[in-house]
Amino acid sequence: MNKSKRHHYIPKFFINGFTGEDGKLSVLDKTKGTIDKIRKSPKQIFFEWNRNSFNINGYETDFLENVYQFGETKFADIYKKLTEKFEPIEITTYDILHLTLFISEIHWRIPIRDKIFNENIKNYDFENAPFKVIDKKTGKKTPFSQLKELTEEPAFIESLKHIQSIQDYIKNSKNIKVENWLIYYRPKEAPQLKILCDNPIITRNESENVLESELIFNLSKSKTVYHTKGNRLKEIPPMNNISIDILLYLQAEKFVCCSDESYLNSIIEISKLYNTPEKILYLKNEIFEVFE
Repeated sequence: MNKSKRHHYIPKFFINGFTGEDGKLSVLDKTKGTIDKIRKSPKQIFFEWNRNSFNINGYETDFLENVYQFGETKFADIYKKLTEKFEPIEITTYDILHLTLFISEIHWRIPIRDKIFNENIKNYDFENAPFKVIDKKTGKKTPFSQLKELTEEPAFIESLKHIQSIQDYIKNSKNIKVENWLIYYRPKEAPQLKILCDNPIITRNESENVLESELIFNLSKSKTVYHTKGNRLKEIPPMNNISIDILLYLQAEKFVCCSDESYLNSIIEISKLYNTPEKILYLKNEIFEVFE
């Protein structure tokens, strides 16, 4: 069986929710400071070659990519339900459970988390981890203190990210409240313009578990998720949507895209006014003022 090579850290079906009528997007590479002259399809962006491919004892495997694709398949139908209509819909606990697992996976899956996780793993509590390593010969649990090489193995580290996303999800799911997860939509006649970047989740506070923070997450070019943590969501002024896109641009590591190039250019220009730590914090506080 041929192994996959183009590994998306943001799924293609999700990227498709931000495309224009041509099924493509205008893409900015922040490291170059220019928007690509050729519009890109979801297949062509937010991926790395062989990101989830590993050589384990001489055996080439892309098992982790298959794990991610399995989860994507499970969420795809829910995503369609949440995004296909330009009107309020009934959201169930089942829908929110799938949504929160997806958000948790995206949080740990994107490249900007790589360095952070590699640092955190030094203090990971392996002895109380939700898994164990069994010696095939003896059938007994092997202490992680004897497995230093394993904890430095790329395949193990990347798998541990996925385990961490599930741990965060399970912890949050025990106290899930549907009413705390709201989806704001733009009417069909309104401009359907939203930014998607390689760091797409805005949190009010830094938290070990992203699902425990108030957060804002563009679900598509017409829908935005708000985790209010029990706060009331006030009427959202139009400028708030633009402020969200500005902040997404500023917190992006490398790639930012939009269905409309002129709107993306406008966001780039406005963002220059906020590109200091103090102004970014001001912008974030302003965005979350819709919570009360």
